[in-house]
Amino acid sequence: MDRQYFNPIPNKVYTNKNGNSYICIVADGQYRAKLQGMTRHKWTFTAHGCQMYEDGTIEWNQSTGGYFADGQ
Repeated sequence: MDRQYFNPIPNKVYTNKNGNSYICIVADGQYRAKLQGMTRHKWTFTAHGCQMYEDGTIEWNQSTGGYFADGQ
């Protein structure tokens, strides 16, 4: 399945290829965005090299700065 680099849109929820959902908190227009997991722990990180597949699921090349937004 083909995928293309894309710029995530703030406040939009995306589903990762593995089935986990993430909301885009901030995007900078360089295929990079701060994403937050839609679980109670709210794993938050910067995704670099965001890519979207034909079916709308996403992946990224690498992530940095991860932390649990709920403080755990």
